Amino acid sequence: MRRCLCLLLLAAAAQAGNWTLKQKSVVTDFEVPECVVVDAATGAAYVSNIQAAEGGYWSDDGLAFLSKLKPGGVLDLLKWKQHAAAAPLNAPKGMCIVDRVLYVADNNVVRRYDLKTGNSRPALTDARWKQLNDLASDGHTAFVSDTATGQIWKLANPANQLVTTLPSANGITFSGAKMYAVSWDNHEVYELNPAGGAKPKP
Repeated sequence: MRRCLCLLLLAAAAQAGNWTLKQKSVVTDFEVPECVVVDAATGAAYVSNIQAAEGGYWSDDGLAFLSKLKPGGVLDLLKWKQHAAAAPLNAPKGMCIVDRVLYVADNNVVRRYDLKTGNSRPALTDARWKQLNDLASDGHTAFVSDTATGQIWKLANPANQLVTTLPSANGITFSGAKMYAVSWDNHEVYELNPAGGAKPKP
């Protein structure tokens, strides 16, 4: 089984236009960590662990878990959440936080956890989703990328909204109101209109 030995927490500082990286801490024992997201309200961080052999990163194997770090990067709980019959977890990848709820892309569903109580919430599903990869938020709602279909979706109740399509849509993020995505196949960074209706701009 492929095992990741450590997570490096880095701090960047810009001085006269020059960026430098300094190692802040090292946390070990993760199993194929995919994403780290920080809860701005508490400073705690969450790490998604796929825990699968190479080639099995999209398997519904129930081996995955989520870790929790204390503010500053000290490990709190290695297995804060893990697979259970009532709350499955298979291959978690990208995550984001909206209104103190942790959203987790897990193959073809989005898992949700209440950060106030720690309890799981009903997962979000859509028959059109195939391989969900990353999640990002504009501060109000969550967006998810589907690498298999190249689609990026705005999560909504009752109907999810298709934002755009680009080849093998992978990572997504926001900078203020602007949304960006990367393509696994095209090796490009795109600017997107989160409201949809516009062609992605490389």
